[in-house]
Amino acid sequence: MDLSANELSVVTAMVNYLYSDNYDDNSSQSNKMVEPGPAEEQKIDPPYPYSWGQAVEPEPEPEPAAPEPEPAPAESESAAAENDVQPIATTHPIVFNTTVYLIADQYDIPSLKQLAKTKFRSVVNQPWDSVTFTAFIEATEVLWENTVHSDRLLRDFVVEIAVSRLDALLIEPTFVALMERWGDLAVDILKAKHFGTYEQIEEVEDVWSVRKSVKKGKGRKYF
Repeated sequence: MDLSANELSVVTAMVNYLYSDNYDDNSSQSNKMVEPGPAEEQKIDPPYPYSWGQAVEPEPEPEPAAPEPEPAPAESESAAAENDVQPIATTHPIVFNTTVYLIADQYDIPSLKQLAKTKFRSVVNQPWDSVTFTAFIEATEVLWENTVHSDRLLRDFVVEIAVSRLDALLIEPTFVALMERWGDLAVDILKAKHFGTYEQIEEVEDVWSVRKSVKKGKGRKYF
């Protein structure tokens, strides 16, 4: 099994799933706002210690400095590695779950594909901002570049989301360019917009197929 072509974080997610039936897509961290630290107190010089004509009290002698603590023993490399815990995902969770979906498809792990779709759905259903739009477009491109048309599990959901946010996506030049580059994506979105779910689209195409077989040689007959 050659995993060298995959990102380490994606491989780690797959291995974690094989051992624990789950993986961390870092979605909880991406939704947290960074709280600003407490402001430093402004240092103000003390007032002038005396007025002319008043006696000046002697300043107290400084206390002796406390001895410096001894340096702690150096951590072993294994202990340092355990303490240096980094989030698995280094990209937006939408993109990360898409790449996990792809590695699950590559190594034929259907249950991991389903989990990746579930996590993808959970992230996409959160409120969107400009970063979310960019990540969704990137994930769509990655998915269409690396899956076949018959792999409908995540494609159908991406098309469903695209239809629900089509007005906003159509003013994004990168998404328009993506549809121009991947004509089947544009066709899927158009069909879903007009007919509804992919199952409904298949029903309509079955009717077209029957009508075409009735009128052989004259092309597809539409309603």
